[in-house]
Amino acid sequence: MNSTGTAYSLLAGLYQTAREAIGVARRANLPVQFIEAEGAAILVWSSILTEARKRNMLAAIEAVVEHDYPDVDFSQAISSLERSVGVGLPPAGDLRLRGSLDEYEKLIGAQSTLLPISFLSMGLSRARSVARVACSDSSYGSGFLIEGNLLVTNHHVLGSAAEAEKARAEFGFELTDRGTVRAAVAFELNPKLGFWSSERNDWTVVRLRRDANRDWGAIPVRPAEVKPEQFVNIIQHPGGGPKQIALYHNVVVFTDTLRVQYLTDTMPGSSGSPVFDSGWQLVAIHHAGGWLKQPGKSDTRFCNEGIAVNALVDGISQTSLSSEMRNA
Repeated sequence: MNSTGTAYSLLAGLYQTAREAIGVARRANLPVQFIEAEGAAILVWSSILTEARKRNMLAAIEAVVEHDYPDVDFSQAISSLERSVGVGLPPAGDLRLRGSLDEYEKLIGAQSTLLPISFLSMGLSRARSVARVACSDSSYGSGFLIEGNLLVTNHHVLGSAAEAEKARAEFGFELTDRGTVRAAVAFELNPKLGFWSSERNDWTVVRLRRDANRDWGAIPVRPAEVKPEQFVNIIQHPGGGPKQIALYHNVVVFTDTLRVQYLTDTMPGSSGSPVFDSGWQLVAIHHAGGWLKQPGKSDTRFCNEGIAVNALVDGISQTSLSSEMRNA
């Protein structure tokens, strides 16, 4: 048995239920919202150790185990995990699976993570329309292009026509497959030809001075719904840096007609990014993160939040932009 398998097997032997495993993670102060909390204990431990290693918190797990089982030497197994390139599921032999061969392949979660390979090409197509928004105060946000040479971002990124007049949208600012940074193509904004904004729902739509749709495409804006436990992906410019995509921990945890909350990673500079479902349908505009309340509840949850696309569609329908988009 390899050393990684030893860690999984040892922990699953000491803490034999998912509940016990999650209890250890909580006591080690590991964020459990990112951990698969159901299923066989060894699978839960796979998720816990993956998250702990990523956050450099394996020592905290080790401390809890040593407190519970002082006679068990867990240090060697932890050291092996720290040296390993990655933490994945242990070999099938360590899972002690029984039954026919087809039982070795299963859908692990409540929703399949299997996607058609076209998911990648569709994602690249959507990514072309995502831009970095460079503001006059040297701060950055994100935004995306829709039909009519219109840029969508947050109200808190561009809150007035005067701010938009001094800002620019930069497309193609990303790493190439060789690891070099591709130069951005900048477009000035023209709020005199169109500027619409909602402070309440934190969205802004502004016209560009030149034709960006020809080279950078457009993301369709239409009503859509996403539900808890579904997955969302965000293409963004975190920290004002090159374009990135968040593909892990992407579970939706709450939705209503105005907001979508999810565990997808973002950073300052990601505000205004498009949030997509697994079919690359726009479902929200990312705008906030932290300890957020769900409407109607008093407790908070550490997550990210977007403005539901339906709120944007409804807001647009009340402006002169509505007829323009129908005729585009």
